[in-house]
Amino acid sequence: MGSTPRVALLGGAGLVGAELFRVRARRWQVTQIDVQPPTGPAQDQEVAIVDVLDEAALAAELAGVDVAVHLANVPVRTPPPYAASSLRDAFAVNVGSVYAGIRACAAAGVGSFIHVSSMSVFADSRSDTTDGEGNALDPYGLSKRLAEHACAALEDVGPTVTSIRIAFPTPDDIWPLWLRPSDRVPVPLTTDGTTYTALRIADLARAIEILSPRRGRYLKTALAGDSRLAPTIENLERSWGKPTA
Repeated sequence: MGSTPRVALLGGAGLVGAELFRVRARRWQVTQIDVQPPTGPAQDQEVAIVDVLDEAALAAELAGVDVAVHLANVPVRTPPPYAASSLRDAFAVNVGSVYAGIRACAAAGVGSFIHVSSMSVFADSRSDTTDGEGNALDPYGLSKRLAEHACAALEDVGPTVTSIRIAFPTPDDIWPLWLRPSDRVPVPLTTDGTTYTALRIADLARAIEILSPRRGRYLKTALAGDSRLAPTIENLERSWGKPTA
């Protein structure tokens, strides 16, 4: 990216989007786009209120943007049987807004579309082949899998499309703890008796800087704060080179 890249965060009022804005506000020219304004500590951030499923409205907001980062998602945290509204919202936003976002980028002339996916495409959020096909069948994981298929299907529409499967993102001031999204409580990231390091959102920002200049076919990769879960930012830098200062 250039010295002051123009970056749009689709779904930018959420936890990850608000933190990306905070850690890169001085290095990026950021436009946050969301269906609602941010809450909590980020409520003073200015957000363009746009439905991320509205292709025409998105295209208008994306005019002049270099990179669109797709963060919009709806989790499903209740057990089955799933409510109709939960399924409708999860699949509409997690898949439909990716479709609308890529097409809006094409209409606006945006060069790079970064889809922030999730290691939840795997049933236990882990895999020996972290860039392989996922196997999750729960609504959230499956919707993220389908979103990646949409990215692959639309790779020739306009922007270069990249999916970054992230694992356990956390704000920098809470790292190495994980900010559990269900109740916004910082906790040690412990699974099966093993404690891991969460992913600093600043490292996601670095990954976006590394991958957004890329041009070509659709790519999916993974990013974690701990190499026992997925490749780290150091792995990504070795593979793709450090971002331009």
